Amino acid sequence: MKWNVRMLTLMLWLCVTAIAVKAQNKDMIQGKWVMILEDGKLEFTLKQDWKGEHENRFEHDFQASDFEGYQMGTNVTFYLRKPAGTITFQGEVKSENGSGSYSFAPNMDFIHSMTSMGYPELATQEMMFLTVKGTDLDHLQSIKKLGYGNLNSGDLMAFIALDITPAFIRDLQEVGLKDLAASQIISNKALKIDGARIKQLKKAFGEDLSQEEITSLVAMQVDEQYVESVRKLGFNLSADMLVQFKAMQIDATYIEDMKRSGFKNLNPDMLVQFKALGITPAYLKDLASLGYDGLSNEDIVQMKVANIDKAYITEMKEAGYPNLTASQIAQFKLFKIDQRFIEKATNFNDGKKPSPDKLIQMKATMESPR
Repeated sequence: MKWNVRMLTLMLWLCVTAIAVKAQNKDMIQGKWVMILEDGKLEFTLKQDWKGEHENRFEHDFQASDFEGYQMGTNVTFYLRKPAGTITFQGEVKSENGSGSYSFAPNMDFIHSMTSMGYPELATQEMMFLTVKGTDLDHLQSIKKLGYGNLNSGDLMAFIALDITPAFIRDLQEVGLKDLAASQIISNKALKIDGARIKQLKKAFGEDLSQEEITSLVAMQVDEQYVESVRKLGFNLSADMLVQFKAMQIDATYIEDMKRSGFKNLNPDMLVQFKALGITPAYLKDLASLGYDGLSNEDIVQMKVANIDKAYITEMKEAGYPNLTASQIAQFKLFKIDQRFIEKATNFNDGKKPSPDKLIQMKATMESPR
């Protein structure tokens, strides 16, 4: 299975049982196991015996050499012995699969050493996770020395699940990301942000790039190719603005199309606003074909917000209002002025069509023509 599916299953397993596990026997966990051989790996699924509503299970890959006493047979016992505890497996092992029961006993000396370092006392379920991952005290001590000895259980589980090593933390520190919160370390690892990636980003955006900006750039997949494509069109953008561009899917094609629509002095904020409102070159072309060209940015935004389209402009022209300004036609639409209201207003006005401003005033004050 893919890594992300396994990790999601594993983390969900930990979260679902985090509270309930603390109430169960600290010394033992029991359950069922199944195994299949795939691509040379032993893919184990462990399902904990549980009377609650949730099925507690997770998956992990092993090699036969990870176990003590692993062999084929109909009634075999083998062990996964690690510093945090021991999982005892019993059952049947065939050449390509197997199944049976398991029990887990944590290493109480390991727990005492952990808490002596300042780490929280973990639930048995969490200790079993450390056992499966092969976590040892040297690893925990190294993390502590780098400033992460006061992790809560959730952050510690994330560090272990994501294989956050002292080398990874030092790598971040060496490129200027010092004193990061545990959540930021976790985020970097989850997004595969390492020292090499940070160097690339700082080369493109400057040495003062913050952790938040780095996270946003990577999360939005802003890469060097994207940066170069917008720079070629005259946009030397900040990291924050590039993130906004990418979030709104503003690319070189959109920018070039807008320039061909007559916008020669485009600015980043305007492009973000236009894209957010769905203002496209095709929309501008329709407006221009009906006499609305040379509009200001504010006029275009006002018309789009009012949902002015070709059909409404045509309707107002046919109703006797062919020269409405952008502001007037936007107000017409916002006040839901249609041909029927115009006819009633004209009758009420002694058969004369009210001026645009008068018509808006009549509608706004709810003056109902008779």
